[in-house]
Amino acid sequence: PTPPPPPTPLPPLTPPLRPLDLHGRIDRVICLKCKATSSRSSLQGRLKEANEHFIERALQEGGKQQPDGDFQFDDECGGDFNVCTCSECGGILKPDVTFFGDNVPKDRVDMCMADVNSADAVLVIGSTLSVYSAFRFVQHAARLEKPIAVVNLGETRSERSGHPVLKINMKCDEAMVICDGLLK
Repeated sequence: PTPPPPPTPLPPLTPPLRPLDLHGRIDRVICLKCKATSSRSSLQGRLKEANEHFIERALQEGGKQQPDGDFQFDDECGGDFNVCTCSECGGILKPDVTFFGDNVPKDRVDMCMADVNSADAVLVIGSTLSVYSAFRFVQHAARLEKPIAVVNLGETRSERSGHPVLKINMKCDEAMVICDGLLK
Protein backbone atom coordinates (compact mmCIF):
# COMPACT_ATOMS: atom_id res chain seq x y z
CA PRO A 1 0.00 0.00 0.00
CA THR A 2 1.07 3.56 -0.64
CA PRO A 3 1.64 5.79 2.36
CA PRO A 4 -0.90 8.55 3.04
CA PRO A 5 -0.08 12.00 1.62
CA PRO A 6 1.70 14.41 3.96
CA PRO A 7 -0.57 16.53 6.15
CA THR A 8 -1.66 19.93 4.90
CA PRO A 9 0.19 22.62 6.89
CA LEU A 10 -1.92 24.21 9.61
CA PRO A 11 -2.81 27.88 9.16
CA PRO A 12 -1.67 30.29 11.87
CA LEU A 13 -3.87 30.21 14.96
CA THR A 14 -6.03 33.28 15.23
CA PRO A 15 -8.75 34.08 17.77
CA PRO A 16 -11.47 33.31 18.24
CA LEU A 17 -10.50 29.70 18.79
CA ARG A 18 -13.56 27.97 20.19
CA PRO A 19 -12.89 24.61 21.81
CA LEU A 20 -15.75 22.13 21.96
CA ASP A 21 -15.97 19.71 24.86
CA LEU A 22 -17.52 16.92 22.81
CA HIS A 23 -17.98 14.52 25.70
CA GLY A 24 -18.79 17.23 28.23
CA ARG A 25 -16.88 18.52 31.23
CA ILE A 26 -16.34 16.82 34.57
CA ASP A 27 -16.19 20.21 36.30
CA ARG A 28 -19.92 20.75 35.61
CA VAL A 29 -23.07 18.93 36.67
CA ILE A 30 -26.34 18.81 34.74
CA CYS A 31 -29.92 18.20 35.84
CA LEU A 32 -31.46 15.23 34.06
CA LYS A 33 -34.90 16.89 34.24
CA CYS A 34 -34.52 20.59 33.35
CA LYS A 35 -30.95 20.46 31.87
CA ALA A 36 -29.73 23.30 34.11
CA THR A 37 -25.96 23.21 34.65
CA SER A 38 -23.86 24.30 37.57
CA SER A 39 -20.28 23.93 38.69
CA ARG A 40 -19.10 20.72 40.30
CA SER A 41 -17.40 22.79 43.01
CA SER A 42 -20.69 24.44 44.02
CA LEU A 43 -22.33 21.00 44.23
CA GLN A 44 -19.38 19.79 46.31
CA GLY A 45 -20.00 22.67 48.73
CA ARG A 46 -23.69 21.79 48.95
CA LEU A 47 -22.88 18.10 49.51
CA LYS A 48 -20.38 18.95 52.22
CA GLU A 49 -22.90 21.20 53.97
CA ALA A 50 -25.72 18.62 53.69
CA ASN A 51 -23.47 15.83 55.02
CA GLU A 52 -21.32 17.75 57.48
CA HIS A 53 -20.34 14.83 59.71
CA PHE A 54 -20.95 11.94 57.34
CA ILE A 55 -17.31 11.09 56.47
CA GLU A 56 -16.15 11.25 60.08
CA ARG A 57 -19.05 9.04 61.17
CA ALA A 58 -18.44 6.59 58.31
CA LEU A 59 -14.76 6.29 59.26
CA GLN A 60 -15.62 5.81 62.96
CA GLU A 61 -18.01 3.01 62.01
CA GLY A 62 -15.34 1.15 60.06
CA GLY A 63 -15.57 2.80 56.65
CA LYS A 64 -12.45 2.70 54.50
CA GLN A 65 -11.24 5.10 51.85
CA GLN A 66 -10.34 3.16 48.70
CA PRO A 67 -7.29 3.94 46.50
CA ASP A 68 -9.56 5.67 43.94
CA GLY A 69 -10.91 8.06 46.59
CA ASP A 70 -14.25 6.29 47.04
CA PHE A 71 -15.39 5.23 50.49
CA GLN A 72 -16.67 1.80 51.37
CA PHE A 73 -18.93 1.65 54.41
CA ASP A 74 -21.77 -0.33 55.96
CA ASP A 75 -25.24 -0.05 54.44
CA GLU A 76 -26.51 1.39 57.72
CA CYS A 77 -24.12 4.32 57.51
CA GLY A 78 -24.90 4.93 53.82
CA GLY A 79 -28.53 5.56 54.62
CA ASP A 80 -27.55 8.78 56.35
CA PHE A 81 -26.08 10.38 53.22
CA ASN A 82 -28.07 13.33 51.87
CA VAL A 83 -28.11 13.56 48.06
CA CYS A 84 -28.42 17.09 46.68
CA THR A 85 -30.89 17.76 43.90
CA CYS A 86 -31.17 20.46 41.25
CA SER A 87 -31.61 23.94 42.77
CA GLU A 88 -33.93 24.87 39.90
CA CYS A 89 -36.39 21.95 39.77
CA GLY A 90 -35.39 19.31 42.34
CA GLY A 91 -34.28 16.90 39.60
CA ILE A 92 -31.43 14.38 39.67
CA LEU A 93 -27.91 15.69 39.02
CA LYS A 94 -25.06 13.94 37.22
CA PRO A 95 -21.64 14.97 35.92
CA ASP A 96 -22.06 16.81 32.60
CA VAL A 97 -20.19 14.14 30.66
CA THR A 98 -21.15 11.51 28.12
CA PHE A 99 -20.48 8.19 29.81
CA PHE A 100 -19.55 5.06 27.87
CA GLY A 101 -22.71 3.75 26.24
CA ASP A 102 -24.45 7.17 26.27
CA ASN A 103 -24.87 9.28 23.16
CA VAL A 104 -23.35 12.71 22.63
CA PRO A 105 -26.31 15.13 22.58
CA LYS A 106 -27.50 15.74 19.00
CA ASP A 107 -27.30 19.52 19.30
CA ARG A 108 -23.63 19.21 20.29
CA VAL A 109 -22.93 16.89 17.32
CA ASP A 110 -24.66 19.33 14.96
CA MET A 111 -22.71 22.27 16.38
CA CYS A 112 -19.44 20.37 15.98
CA MET A 113 -20.23 19.45 12.35
CA ALA A 114 -21.01 23.11 11.64
CA ASP A 115 -17.74 24.12 13.30
CA VAL A 116 -15.80 21.67 11.13
CA ASN A 117 -17.56 23.02 8.03
CA SER A 118 -16.58 26.61 8.83
CA ALA A 119 -13.14 25.93 10.32
CA ASP A 120 -9.82 26.53 8.59
CA ALA A 121 -8.41 23.47 10.39
CA VAL A 122 -9.27 20.91 13.06
CA LEU A 123 -7.19 20.45 16.22
CA VAL A 124 -7.87 17.41 18.40
CA ILE A 125 -6.33 17.50 21.87
CA GLY A 126 -6.18 14.54 24.22
CA SER A 127 -8.11 11.86 22.39
CA THR A 128 -7.17 8.52 20.87
CA LEU A 129 -10.25 8.99 18.65
CA SER A 130 -11.09 5.37 19.38
CA VAL A 131 -14.81 6.04 19.61
CA TYR A 132 -16.74 7.05 16.52
CA SER A 133 -18.44 9.96 18.30
CA ALA A 134 -15.13 11.87 18.05
CA PHE A 135 -13.53 10.23 15.03
CA ARG A 136 -16.42 11.16 12.71
CA PHE A 137 -15.34 14.82 12.87
CA VAL A 138 -11.83 13.93 11.76
CA GLN A 139 -13.32 11.89 8.90
CA HIS A 140 -15.55 14.84 7.96
CA ALA A 141 -12.61 17.26 8.03
CA ALA A 142 -10.59 14.87 5.86
CA ARG A 143 -13.43 14.66 3.31
CA LEU A 144 -13.43 18.47 3.22
CA GLU A 145 -9.62 18.40 2.80
CA LYS A 146 -9.12 20.50 5.94
CA PRO A 147 -5.80 20.35 7.78
CA ILE A 148 -6.00 18.12 10.87
CA ALA A 149 -3.65 18.06 13.85
CA VAL A 150 -3.88 15.63 16.75
CA VAL A 151 -2.10 16.16 20.08
CA ASN A 152 -1.93 12.95 22.07
CA LEU A 153 0.64 10.60 23.54
CA GLY A 154 0.78 7.40 21.52
CA GLU A 155 -0.97 6.27 18.38
CA THR A 156 -4.51 7.39 17.57
CA ARG A 157 -7.17 6.13 15.22
CA SER A 158 -6.43 9.03 12.88
CA GLU A 159 -2.99 7.66 12.01
CA ARG A 160 -4.37 4.16 11.41
CA SER A 161 -7.12 5.57 9.15
CA GLY A 162 -4.70 6.83 6.53
CA HIS A 163 -6.06 10.39 6.71
CA PRO A 164 -3.33 13.04 6.34
CA VAL A 165 -2.81 14.22 9.92
CA LEU A 166 -0.16 16.22 11.70
CA LYS A 167 0.48 14.10 14.80
CA ILE A 168 2.02 15.82 17.80
CA ASN A 169 3.18 13.33 20.42
CA MET A 170 2.96 15.60 23.47
CA LYS A 171 1.21 15.85 26.82
CA CYS A 172 -2.02 17.83 26.48
CA ASP A 173 -1.26 20.29 29.26
CA GLU A 174 2.05 21.18 27.58
CA ALA A 175 0.29 21.65 24.24
CA MET A 176 -2.36 23.87 25.81
CA VAL A 177 0.32 26.16 27.27
CA ILE A 178 1.89 26.48 23.81
CA CYS A 179 -1.50 27.16 22.17
CA ASP A 180 -2.34 29.73 24.83
CA GLY A 181 0.98 31.48 24.19
CA LEU A 182 0.32 31.56 20.43
CA LEU A 183 -3.07 33.20 20.95
CA LYS A 184 -1.72 36.07 23.06
